Amino acid sequence: MSYPPPQQPQQPPYGQPPQDRPPYNPQPQTQPQDAPQYGQEYPPQYGGQQPQGMPPYGQQPGYEQAQPYGQPGYGGFAPPMQPRWNGLAIAGFILSFFISLVGLILSIIALNQINKSGGMQKGKGLALAGIIISALSIIVSLLLIFSSRGSTTTTFF
Repeated sequence: MSYPPPQQPQQPPYGQPPQDRPPYNPQPQTQPQDAPQYGQEYPPQYGGQQPQGMPPYGQQPGYEQAQPYGQPGYGGFAPPMQPRWNGLAIAGFILSFFISLVGLILSIIALNQINKSGGMQKGKGLALAGIIISALSIIVSLLLIFSSRGSTTTTFF
């Protein structure tokens, strides 16, 4: 069983209105006689009474007077940032146990950065501890080196 091919509706040529519909002719709208012109307010309805809870005509609802400067308002400022740890202070403290000279240098740089940050970086105690431990370690190492040089004896078998 075969079906006939679907029939395509005949479309009118481009720019011509369809035959089954009338052409579109918009009519200009006219304003009623009692409608106010642009910028004028509508007269109050129902004997001039305002609905309860509504502001008078011409005022926007929901807007309050702005707060003067220095007064608490809507909290437009973000909460203060938390101080972050200085990475050089941590690295200097750890390296002060293993490589004293590098730990000393990193701890001094970290202490300078922390002092210049104005309280936005933590780790001043770690930087100070790194400086102290590195300095003591270097001093003890130097004392051991110089004290062992004077007491060296050579023994021959």
